[in-house]
Amino acid sequence: MKSVREVTDVSHVLFATDWPFSAALFSSSGNPAPQLAEAFDPQELRMVERTNALAQFPNLVPQEKR
Repeated sequence: MKSVREVTDVSHVLFATDWPFSAALFSSSGNPAPQLAEAFDPQELRMVERTNALAQFPNLVPQEKR
């Protein structure tokens, strides 16, 4: 992720995973990408994990937030 930050703005970064649905293959629990906190501050991490995706898929934004 640190190299991604070198070439683009945080607003262009999304994190997605099939976790926890891959639990049958990977038995560990917890945060699927703990290293993200090393590359992003808490506000940026919220953008990467949620806000940026909602900007791409506005129909997923709860009605009261539109």
